[in-house]
Amino acid sequence: ANAGFIHQPTGLFLTGSYINYEYDGVRIDSDAWQIQVGVQQRWNALGKTTLFGSYGETEDGANLVAGQSSEQERIALGIVQDIDAAAMKLSVVYEHVESELSTEGQGLQDLDTIRFAGVILF
Repeated sequence: ANAGFIHQPTGLFLTGSYINYEYDGVRIDSDAWQIQVGVQQRWNALGKTTLFGSYGETEDGANLVAGQSSEQERIALGIVQDIDAAAMKLSVVYEHVESELSTEGQGLQDLDTIRFAGVILF
């Protein structure tokens, strides 16, 4: 399920999603949800700029062995710049992920990433 709302005059937006997988005993069922808030405005001559933050959790989505449970928390901050003259979008996203496994001795490190991307629409 996914839903989103944007207030056109201010550019404020909110989106949310939920997903559930059921595996009929082959794997552990999993759930995930995410919420994202942000603002989109034309602050420069290039095009619209979008600033956003998101938070989400996944349970049992990364299990590696049957019977092993896992949990993940994700936090992200990002910016997307539209460049209208080139039909292009440029983005930078920082994401922090914390994961836990139920198996003894399976320590996982937190993961921090910064992604740069560019898309040309044609």
